[in-house]
Amino acid sequence: MAQLPFNMRGYLFRKGLSDIRRAYDETILALESNRVKLENDLSNFERALSAGETGAWEYDEDGELLYSRERMHELLIEDALSTIAVAREAYVAILHHYWEKCCNEWMQVKRYQFDKAYKHLQAHGLSVDLSNLETLRTTCNTIKHGKQRSNLDADHIDRMFEAVKKSGIQTDWSEDDADLPQSNL
Repeated sequence: MAQLPFNMRGYLFRKGLSDIRRAYDETILALESNRVKLENDLSNFERALSAGETGAWEYDEDGELLYSRERMHELLIEDALSTIAVAREAYVAILHHYWEKCCNEWMQVKRYQFDKAYKHLQAHGLSVDLSNLETLRTTCNTIKHGKQRSNLDADHIDRMFEAVKKSGIQTDWSEDDADLPQSNL
């Protein structure tokens, strides 16, 4: 599909999507950095333990056993991994609701209905990535209703972001453009 020259709806769609993607990337980067730090802390602890520089257990001031230091490190890593999974789920919901909001604006309706939205967009010449948008929709609904979603990794998220990007209004504006095109104001 040929890109349209600058149009406000397309610009706002792409800008909003770019903002969400940047927030997602920064969130995951921060959480992954924390996970790596925790794994390094565990490695350092294991090295210090084997060198006899520290003990395996933590005790209170009365000498009562509190916990295994190694197990504490492992639990912190498990929690970091869980936090990454929760963040991915949150961004799936954000992405889907952003898509719904944009479709409602384009169609000038109040209630999103995916089948009508897909038909409307296709009727207006857009190439709708039905498969990946459907994955986004069902994944979001699964998350919202508290059902388990396994293997929601970076590749899944990337495909969902790309599906929304490819299925929406296409313009000659790039995410790298800092401002509105001045010649079209």
